[in-house]
Formats: sequence, C-alpha cells, structure tokens
Amino acid sequence: FSTGCSNQWGIDFNEVGHLFITHCRSAWGGGPTSYMVQGGHYWNQANAYHAPFIASGKVAWNPGGEITFRNFLPSSARYGHGEGGAGDPGSRAIYGGHSHVGAMIYLGSNWPDQYRNQLFTHNLHGHQMNRQRNVRSGSGYETVHAGSDQLFTSDPMFIGVDLKYGPDGAVYMIDWVDQQHCHTTNVEKWDRSNGRLYRMQWARSFKPVKVDLRKQSTPDLVALVTDKDEWYSRMARRLLQERGDTGVVQLVDQALSSASETTDVLRLLWARHLVSGERPPADLFENAAEEVRSWAVSLSVESHSPDSSRLLAMAAKDPSQMVRLSLASTLPRLGESDRWRLAEILGSEKEDRGDVFLPRLIWYGLAPVLLNDVPRALDLASSTPMPMLSDSIHWYLSKAPEGRALLTENLKASGSRSERILNLMAEALPSGTRVPAPQGWNEVVALRRNPKTSAALDKLGGVFGDASVLAMMRAKAVDEGASLADRTVALQFLKESGDTECADEFITLLRHPELMPIVLPLMARFNDTSVAEPILAMLPDLDALNRKNALFALSSQPRLAEGLLRAVAEGRVDRQWMSSFHVRQMRHLGNESVNRSLVSVWGLAGESSASTQETIEKYREIYHEAPLWAHERADGQALFQLLCSSCHLMNGQGTGMGPDLTGSWRNGVDYFLENIVDPNVVVGENFQLNLVTRKDGTVVSGMFENETEVSVSIRTITESIVISKSDIASHQVSNQSMMPSGLLEALTESQAMDLLKFLTTK
Repeated sequence: FSTGCSNQWGIDFNEVGHLFITHCRSAWGGGPTSYMVQGGHYWNQANAYHAPFIASGKVAWNPGGEITFRNFLPSSARYGHGEGGAGDPGSRAIYGGHSHVGAMIYLGSNWPDQYRNQLFTHNLHGHQMNRQRNVRSGSGYETVHAGSDQLFTSDPMFIGVDLKYGPDGAVYMIDWVDQQHCHTTNVEKWDRSNGRLYRMQWARSFKPVKVDLRKQSTPDLVALVTDKDEWYSRMARRLLQERGDTGVVQLVDQALSSASETTDVLRLLWARHLVSGERPPADLFENAAEEVRSWAVSLSVESHSPDSSRLLAMAAKDPSQMVRLSLASTLPRLGESDRWRLAEILGSEKEDRGDVFLPRLIWYGLAPVLLNDVPRALDLASSTPMPMLSDSIHWYLSKAPEGRALLTENLKASGSRSERILNLMAEALPSGTRVPAPQGWNEVVALRRNPKTSAALDKLGGVFGDASVLAMMRAKAVDEGASLADRTVALQFLKESGDTECADEFITLLRHPELMPIVLPLMARFNDTSVAEPILAMLPDLDALNRKNALFALSSQPRLAEGLLRAVAEGRVDRQWMSSFHVRQMRHLGNESVNRSLVSVWGLAGESSASTQETIEKYREIYHEAPLWAHERADGQALFQLLCSSCHLMNGQGTGMGPDLTGSWRNGVDYFLENIVDPNVVVGENFQLNLVTRKDGTVVSGMFENETEVSVSIRTITESIVISKSDIASHQVSNQSMMPSGLLEALTESQAMDLLKFLTTK
C-alpha cells in the first residue's frame, strides 16, 4: 500500500476511510502519527533502504554551499510528545517519550461527540494515552495535539499496548504490565505472569450489550452498514464480504439511491466493492462530496483495467486536491503513455505548488518510467509550477549518464535556474563517487565565476575526476594564508573525493591542532610506513578524540597496522588504548604479518559465553556492593562523552549512530551490563558491522548508511565515508555490533561504577 516509517504499532481509519498509523517518532519524519497514502514513500528510521528515486538528503560535503534535498513523505504530525513536543522540553515524567503503540480513531457511540474522529494512542514510556486531531491540509492532513491527553498514570508498570472501541462504544485497552519496556532477549527480565485489560466508558450513557451479528439477515446487515457506530458498520461489511452473496449489490444500490450523508454513501460504496469488486456507479464520479469522488477513483482501479479517459478528464477539471491525490495514487497502475499524460496534467496545477503530498505522489508514479523519455522529463521539469516535482526530476536525471548529458547541454541556457540544477546534480552524486564527465562539461565549468555555483561545480569536478580541482583543493588546504574556514572546506573536499595524492600535505597539516580532527581519519587511505611514524610519534600526547581517530587510521591499512603493533610491542604505545574494534578491523585486513603480530600483542580474540556471564556477574556484584553515593554522576557523564557519545545519543547530546539511550536509565543495571559486556548478543539490522575492503586494500568498518547505484555510504566511529562501488573489492555484513566488547574491562573499577551510575540514574 505504501512504503516506509518505523515500528508501525497502530493503524486505524477515520470516518471517510483515510488511513493513519502511529509509530516511534523520528528525526526524519517528525512526530508520532502519519497519514498514509496509497503509493506513498515515507521517511524511515535509518533514512536508508529507500527506492532509487527517493532522495534522503543525508550526504553533504559543504553545507554552506549545497542544498540537502529530500523527497520522501514526512509524518502528518510535526511534533512529538515530550522533548520539545507537546510537553515541556526534556520532560518525560508527564508527557512521555517517543514510542507510540496502538491507534484508535474513535467512531463509537458511547463517548461524547467532542472525541469523535479524534486519534488516540498509548505513549509507551509516558504511561499515558495521547489525544490528537487530524486536520485537513491541502490534499491530506496535518496531525496536531488535541490540547489535553486522555489518560495518565504514575504506575511504572502500566504499559498500554492497544486500544479499540467495542459494540457498546466503550474503549478497551490492553496493559502489558512490566518493568521492562523494550529490547532485551533475557527471558528472565520479562514478567509474563500477568496482564491487564481495562474498559474506559462514559458512565452517563454506557450500556453493556451482547451481540452476534452472524445471526442477522443480509438485509439487516445492509441496514447496519450505515449505523453511526463504526463498530457495527465494519462488522456488517466484513460479514457481507464473507457471505459472498452478490444479491447484496442490489440492496446496496437501493440504499445508495436514497443516501444523502457523505459517510453513509462511503460505507455503502465500500460494502459494494467488498462484495462484488465492480466499478463504482458512474454517478459517484460526479458526486458533490470530494470524499466520494476520491474513493470512486481509488476503487475503480482496484479490480479492473483503469478507465484512462475518465481519469484524465477528472484530472483536468476536478477542483478537489483530495481527488487529485487519489488520481496521483493511480499512476503506478497505468500504462506508460497514460502515466505520462496524467502526470503532466496533475503536474501543471498551480494550486498544488506547495502541497505536501501531491507533487511527491506524482513523482513516485512517474519516476519508474522517467528515463525512458529523458527529453520529455526535462520538459516537465521546466514547465511544472511544483518545485518539489521539478527538483526530483533534475536530481534523478543527474544519476543516469543520459540524464547528465542532457542536463549538461541545457545548463548552458538555463540562466538563473542553473544554480539550482547544479546543486541538485551535486546532491545526486555523493562525493567519493567516480563517473565520467558528460560531454560539454568543460563549457559548464565556466560557470564557476558565479560564487553561488562554484561549490557545486567543485564537488562535481571531484566526482568527474577533474585533476585541476583536486590540485586547487590541495593547495588551499596547506595555504597558511588562507582562513581556517576555507582550509576546512578544502580538506572536507579532499576527504570526500578520496584523493590519494596528498599524503605529504596531510602530514604537514598534523601540526595544526585545529585541523587535526579532520586530518587524522584521512590518514587511513595511505598504506605507507612513512605515514604511520608521524602519527605514532604524537599518539601519547593526543587527547581522547584525536587518539581515537589516530587508532582508527592506524588499523585500516596493513603497513599502518604493522607500525602500530610494532609500537605496542616496543612499549611506545599503551596496549590499553586499543579496543576489540581495532583488533577486529586489523584481522579483516587479511595480512599474515599483521595477524602474527596481533597474536603476539593481543592474543587470540573471543570470549566464551561462560566467560561473558562471569564478567557480567563480576560487575553486577561490584555495582550492588559499591557505595554509589561516593561516585560522582558527573564523572560518569564525562566517561560517557569520551567512550560512548561518538555512537549514542543521551538527552540530545552525541550522535545517532547507535540506539538513543535517553530515558534508558529505567531499564536498570542488568540491561547495561548485558549490552556493554556482550554487545553482540542482540544486534539490530541498522547497527550491524559492515566491513568494506577497497581494491587498494583499505578496510572501512562501520554502519551502513545509504546506497545508490554508484556508491555506498558507511558511518565509521569517526566519520561518514562514501565509497564508489567501482572501488570496492568486497563488502561483508557481520552479525557483530559496531560497539566493541571489553569497554568496562578497559576501565578501573571506580571508573566503571562512575559510568554505570550515570547510565542508571536520572
């Protein structure tokens, strides 16, 4: 039906049959609720694994000179509960966290009318039920907080999971009842002995009922289809579908002829479709209600070949954005010729210029056939009043050789539009990608005289292998007279371009403390002993961040690794600075000399499960016996910043490479001990270790971020690296976590308790 989002733990339909889901909130999507449109492509938690025509806007080497383009659909909710959402910033005690479980759009008969058609969802960490309104906005909806929430309990064991209204109109909800809220495979941690079921009723009008609609006659079920209480309508429609009595169509049509309420017409139309699958009656395509016309369009293409002439005529004359959205949703089911014609008609509507859904839905339907007619695509991009549609076309054409060729030809005559097109081309081709320059590119390079296009042209020059651009950036990076900002931009360019001719320049730049955090990770690309020695010489004097960057570089190439291991053996480098992550990366180099040195310096890696449990028990005993009052939480926070924040977020600080640990103090010390001592016991797909070996022997270890037709993006513990597929010798996905084991063992007992106190207290 649609693609994307994350942890969709609730689903329901409003009174006109539009679909909403609740889920974990996401930085990419916004809030906890999404309006789902057929054929839509939405944000997802990793902002990866999208269809090739979806721009995720994650890669940008020069934020000051380059757009970040995204064309997936966001949540309909633009806010979240807690941490800057409906509640006070940082508040979880009242407003809860990010997980929303269950969705109910109330269409029952017991609660007062003020709650009808509003969305209710359980807030997992907030121990509450949130209330929202879905407000029409353009072709779709915006979801807003309803002003107050429906339920809050201070009982930490209350974990609301699902909620539904019953035949009596009251709401029934499941309570998980557990101290554990998420993520552990230790069965001893879950309390499976109980569960609770609640009924939330409006006492003034509640009356218990007992029903068995299976005993109703077919005419009686047809009569129930238009019952105000949606429970009866849905049950009646389901039973009519199961009975398969085609005579129902005549009864439904009779009811349709006299129905005047929009919701009654819709329910009868759905029942008719469920039983027969026939096209909707012709008069419904002309109905006064836009909701009815919209559904007539949607159902007309479900079981039959589309009536293209009718769809094209409606696209040209129907005044409703809702109807046009349904028309856009039909695009993937049309033949190529009709798909182009419908997309061009819909794409010409000025009213839909800034609509959230329509330009994107048109794009999703057209994209799969776009490259079959590149000139026609470019004409549409030039003529449409919709920036999102135009940008998507230019961005996608940039990814294909035939598209780049025509764009390059047209850039010479694009005038003011050239700036936007060049930025979109640069966005479509991640730095680190290697593709041939399109014919006539040298003439376009003359546009560098315009400051607004120079950054994109420089980046594209790197992608197209322009040696003059690389030389210019090397010179700028080492220019002592240039500003720090300009030198940083040049370094960032050289980083993303994968330039391997600048070892001497980088060694020179190591003398500059302000540039060292950028330069040190880049040393990983040089398999040269002469590169290792300057880094090893400064290693004892580096701060924690720069030392981490240096060790990552030194473990990425055979000759660098040999230098590192020799320095450890000679006592010039403290063995404790190395972690199992570095050892794992060096083993993957596949170099016999490195492996022999590893055994000598490090020993054979790998803990038995028994040993792991012994370690967990050891630290559990220390933790429970330690006088925690004597340990400073601030000291633990400092250790977290040093050891963990490069991968984890905590209260908005750090990076999102690993799971967000905000609020996880509730899970207790065992949760952290199990995951720190044995990080590989449960590894989510988004956090698996990817090992990419380049053809030059360089190994890049990290988390998969994104993939295009020509490159992959890997997030290491120090940076995000884009690697051209043409440079990759092998790409393996390990079941091991990005998080190295042995973290606690590398600390003193006092430090370990400082860190655990910080992690387990609010």
